[in-house]
Amino acid sequence: MSRNYTIVGPTDEDQMQVNITIKDILGTVHHLVVPYQGLINHELGQGYIQDNFPDLTPEQRELFLTGIPGGMWNEIFDKDE
Repeated sequence: MSRNYTIVGPTDEDQMQVNITIKDILGTVHHLVVPYQGLINHELGQGYIQDNFPDLTPEQRELFLTGIPGGMWNEIFDKDE
């Protein structure tokens, strides 16, 4: 599995949360904080993304999975055109 994110480091001494950066398909860098155990589960292919990263918005989870930032889906797949 190819990673589209970089682990920056833990957010605290307990390492319960991890800072990550994601570069989207436009090259913009985004910073997210995710649960350490959720990141491990994701790497192992265990659980659903919404369960592994419950504090991320749906747009942030999409960014994590595909590299497509929020709002771009509407621009790409606008049904009104």
